[in-house]
Amino acid sequence: MHPAVLTELKKRWEKVKGNHESVHIGEYPEADWISGRTTGDPSNCWVWDGNDLNEVGADVRQDRKAKAGGVFVQAGMRFAFNPEEEGQVLVEFVTGVLSGSGAFMKVAGDGESLLNVPDGQKWGA
Repeated sequence: MHPAVLTELKKRWEKVKGNHESVHIGEYPEADWISGRTTGDPSNCWVWDGNDLNEVGADVRQDRKAKAGGVFVQAGMRFAFNPEEEGQVLVEFVTGVLSGSGAFMKVAGDGESLLNVPDGQKWGA
């Protein structure tokens, strides 16, 4: 996993860890770059439990079993690198039935973090 995506995952985990057992992360080779949605099937998948990142098969999907309030047991993060815009990443983060967001971000100069880009937010709930 790209170091900047891992840093972003850890930042988001700190905000939601009390509500989820883990985060399922999927890297996608394709995306709809207009609407800000990953498409197709993931090429790589991992699970973050708050301490360790473990690679799982690309066929392992996010556990979307909902708890009280529609919060998923397992949060989900999907990302794709834009092949036509170097350093641009689509990041989707979904925490529940009606909660999540998708945004374009840019790999920072240090290569270790992602930065929001102007008008990068594509959807949110």
